[in-house]
Amino acid sequence: MNSTARFHYLQILLHLCAWLLLFLFPLLGRVDPDTNFLIRSLFNLSLLAAVFYLNSYLLIPRLLLKNKVRSYLFWVIVLVAAVLLIHFGYNQMVGVGASFPKATAKVYKSFRYGPVGRLMPHFFSVLFMLAVSTSVRLISEYLRKENEQKERDNEKLNSELGFLRSQINPHFLFNTLNNIYGLAATGSKDTEKAILKLSDLMRYMLEDALVEKVPLAKEIDYLKNFIELQKLRIAQTVEVQFTITGEAGNQMIEPMLLIPFIENAFKHGISYRVKSYIYIDLIIEEHKLSLKVENSLAPEPAERDSVSGIGLQNVYRRLDLLYPDKYLLNISKGESYIVNLEIQL
Repeated sequence: MNSTARFHYLQILLHLCAWLLLFLFPLLGRVDPDTNFLIRSLFNLSLLAAVFYLNSYLLIPRLLLKNKVRSYLFWVIVLVAAVLLIHFGYNQMVGVGASFPKATAKVYKSFRYGPVGRLMPHFFSVLFMLAVSTSVRLISEYLRKENEQKERDNEKLNSELGFLRSQINPHFLFNTLNNIYGLAATGSKDTEKAILKLSDLMRYMLEDALVEKVPLAKEIDYLKNFIELQKLRIAQTVEVQFTITGEAGNQMIEPMLLIPFIENAFKHGISYRVKSYIYIDLIIEEHKLSLKVENSLAPEPAERDSVSGIGLQNVYRRLDLLYPDKYLLNISKGESYIVNLEIQL
């Protein structure tokens, strides 16, 4: 049974309990209620239930919620008049007299011996039931619209995240294939190893990274493989350091969230002509992750392409969507390019 079905069954149960309490309430204080009293109570309760459901499920959705206020008020008056006429006919049929509680008799003293006096308590009961049903229906409608809006927001969020991920994967694949092509063109013996590394990375991207969150340990393994793959094609003059402090444990993270910073460092921070470096520090604490990426500013970056910057733009957006008010990102550019990211996991 899904959540919607459970909610409907719960509503039915609450309604039944409420009507049962209303039926039992007049019996309080009566030691031995007669059959006629029970029949009258059940009859009155049936009319109030008709008022409640006709107003809640017919008049309000078809008229009031469609801004047909005048039509709604007209049919409410018709409904009240019809209920009072039925009450009057029933009282005439069974010969019910003007025997009401003392409090009611005091309030409606001038009417208590006439037909109007006999209908006044029913009139105010009907008005009260109309007010209750209107309040319940309008509150339910408000909550329903709020829930629908949240669902639309979630669908929009998932669609946007899916689009951002779809941009990351082809961009990464494009760059990596270029790297492997470079190894193959030079006849490097590391070409086969690079293809195997790429296979592992693609398996992660196509299978493991499709869920909302992945274990932090898997994401770190992905970073390690990526860095090892990059080391295969860079010059010996490039210094690459990757240090990890702390244990991943059972912590989870959004998949492929950190890779754009590292990919950007390899793309723009290394040169085949001058000495360059990339330092990556990952610090893991309980429910907190810190990443620092520092790379040299190469006068002529080893890679230039038309999609430069897409990864960083995407990761900014993903951080805003997935970790609102739970991350700090600082990027500075001086003698080197430094990224400092802190995320509350």
